[in-house]
Amino acid sequence: PGQSLNALIGLTAARNDARLPVASWGAGTRRLAALEIAAIHQGDEPIIVIDELERGLEPYRQRRLVARLATQRSQVFLTTHSASVIDAASDAMLWYLDARGTMGCLTPKTADHRRADPEAYLARLPIVVEGATEVGFATALLRRHVAADLLQEGIVVTDGGGNDTALTLLDALSGAGLAVAGFVDDEGRKPEAWKRVKDRLGTLLFRWDSGCVEENVIPHIEEMDLERFITPPDGAAGARLRTLAVRLGLEAKDFGTVRDKAPDIRRLILEAATGAVPADAAGLSDDDRKAWKKHSRLWFKTVEGGRELEEKVHSFGVWVALEPMLSPFLASVRGFVSGVGITRTS
Repeated sequence: PGQSLNALIGLTAARNDARLPVASWGAGTRRLAALEIAAIHQGDEPIIVIDELERGLEPYRQRRLVARLATQRSQVFLTTHSASVIDAASDAMLWYLDARGTMGCLTPKTADHRRADPEAYLARLPIVVEGATEVGFATALLRRHVAADLLQEGIVVTDGGGNDTALTLLDALSGAGLAVAGFVDDEGRKPEAWKRVKDRLGTLLFRWDSGCVEENVIPHIEEMDLERFITPPDGAAGARLRTLAVRLGLEAKDFGTVRDKAPDIRRLILEAATGAVPADAAGLSDDDRKAWKKHSRLWFKTVEGGRELEEKVHSFGVWVALEPMLSPFLASVRGFVSGVGITRTS
């Protein structure tokens, strides 16, 4: 095949001398031509080995090539540094070589996440979080305390899609021996599985002692600061105040009225921010219950909301209370980035 390709290149040069129109022989074109020539000479059940399939190929051509290889009667081994290739080969068996030189095979349990965020599988340290709030919160926290540009350090904060799915993903990645970290809530489920992951990751796994981010931040806000706390960066607190007023059955939605009518204003804010439907709201219709659950979208249940919450942790003095919990995790990530060491228990 190599000789045939050289002959083709020689023919191209001759055609150039003859001033005939020819295609450009860039790296990607040579790669595809070599594969075509090899295909002509291969047997009925070939083995194909390709190093760095993406070399010289645009993402759409990478996907086309992977799709074509997947339909052939052959066994294909390829290496890649391309998120497009990982995405296109989501049904393939994926072996991963991490920044420490550890090799592991990823189970099919990672397939959905590989399709959703293939770049995480090319990171030095993927950090699996459980939702949009945690993506925003953890990213802002790591930028403040670890590195201003996480991507340049090879750190990718990736959405695990919920507490249970984040657990499945962390279990699969850590079980393969790969470098991974986690930032999740404690929802009181599957303690044995969480312990197994914790034993593997040590302080590279952060879990709140109980509850979610909001439940660990809002109780530390001074009552005199609550009105400023609920005000988003654009200064328009009307939508959030409306969620509080609706829960109290009020027409007025100014903070003073809501505060005076609420039996526990901090608890009311927490319930609205998390979309909780309290047990004593038994008279709500199904439509009202659904509407109350959606209240959280107007608070911190977005990536932007997570970033806002992290900024307020520092601007409202909450960091003093949270630092003892978060410092071991941040130190472990810093240690990983600097190469000083990785804190693991097994």
